[in-house]
Amino acid sequence: MPNLSRFRTRALRRACVAATALCAFPLAAFAGDVAPTPEGAQKIVDVFATYLGQGATTATPESGHYAVSIDLAKVFAPLASQGVSIDSAPAKLDLTEQSDGAWRVSRDGYSPVTMHFKDGDLSINVDGYKFNGIFDPAIAGFRNAEAKTDKSGIQLHSPQVDETIAVGAAHIETTGAAGTGGGLTGGGHEEVKDMAIVATPKKADAETAPAPITVRIGGVSADVNFGDLRSQQILDLWRFFVAHPSRAELATDEDGLKSRLRALVPFADKLDETIAAQTIAIESPKGPVKLDGVKAHFVADKFLTAWDTEIQLAFAGIAPPPGVVPPALHDLTPTAIDIDVKYGGYDYRGAIEEAINDMHLAGEGPVISEADRPKISAKMMGAGPINVAILPSHVVAPQLDLSVEGAFQVMGDRPVGKITVTAHNFDNTIAVIKGAGPLATPQVLAGLTMAKGLGKAGPDGSTIWVAEYGPDGTIKLNGLPLGKAPAH
Repeated sequence: MPNLSRFRTRALRRACVAATALCAFPLAAFAGDVAPTPEGAQKIVDVFATYLGQGATTATPESGHYAVSIDLAKVFAPLASQGVSIDSAPAKLDLTEQSDGAWRVSRDGYSPVTMHFKDGDLSINVDGYKFNGIFDPAIAGFRNAEAKTDKSGIQLHSPQVDETIAVGAAHIETTGAAGTGGGLTGGGHEEVKDMAIVATPKKADAETAPAPITVRIGGVSADVNFGDLRSQQILDLWRFFVAHPSRAELATDEDGLKSRLRALVPFADKLDETIAAQTIAIESPKGPVKLDGVKAHFVADKFLTAWDTEIQLAFAGIAPPPGVVPPALHDLTPTAIDIDVKYGGYDYRGAIEEAINDMHLAGEGPVISEADRPKISAKMMGAGPINVAILPSHVVAPQLDLSVEGAFQVMGDRPVGKITVTAHNFDNTIAVIKGAGPLATPQVLAGLTMAKGLGKAGPDGSTIWVAEYGPDGTIKLNGLPLGKAPAH
């Protein structure tokens, strides 16, 4: 099992969404408009068995719908040999068949869940849980769904750390439809009112316990959009794992596993996710750290193949702990950072295909041998130059205002391209550094003098440096060569 101390806000948010989806299991075998009957209930049990294992589900016809109960202990029973078990009352949901073959899924209430691992446990408590959605077997996903909670609590325990997460009211909405490529196209929006995380590190040889770290977040929102997600292929792989619950059983049909893994590439034709958090306060051993907000944006085409990826991170209202930054450098301490990078050129499809080819499940050794692993990285880097574009990015402080943008290619160990750095009010920045006392060493002052001399004036009074990297290893700054080209 992975180290539980690695669970953080984003992972926990995904865990909450996954837990919400306990009420949303596939019913791809159904079609038509059939009233609740004992025969229909048995069909539900048979379909769920392919995804959750035999004996984990019961279904009873009631007035207009089927009452379904899922025994989570039986669902996780195949993982007992790996030290995984679960304590929970059965998960209950109602299924109502629709005239067009879709199913209305609803759930009211969420029983406490505790999962036990070899190196720790995870507990989830949810109050005021409600879920409603329309599941369409034709797209292996929900046409629409909505989940609400009043509050949630999550506890993580491992030999390294104890964590407690308290989440306020949450609201999730999703939509889905058939994509042009045969997959599931849709998206979702999530809002969480507030969140508090307390992490207490453990250290057996310490005389005193390490101080806990507390993170308080005023609100979190997330938007996810995806195009042609391979939903049917995901369910097919899920069924396969249920039918082959151990490594030895998977080894008996290794070709079947590999064909299903290949069918997942690319995982989606488009993936676009934005996460924003407001009023963040971190109580650390060094003192409080505060931010007005953090925003992250990730977008990728042909996700998990050879794609162009853009990652944007923005931090606003940064306030470090009092006393950490020397007073002389206070005016140079960033209060806002915005970084936007786009890159591509990696052959992820080739690397994944190589990894699948090199995977062998028979025996107890590594699934991919040490000898084969270098072939995977060689495939990933073998498509051609890596392209990196630094889209307009900024660092701002009271007396520091820098922007960076540019683009370059990397083939081997030498970048080729151009990067532009622009400083506004650079004289003010120099004045602050010169007044930094012992921190303003002769080397620092000499570097500032050189930087000022090499910079060129922009039309708005800014100072600009354009660095150009040539294919022969030469570097020019504002057209002036720096040093000699490296020997070949």
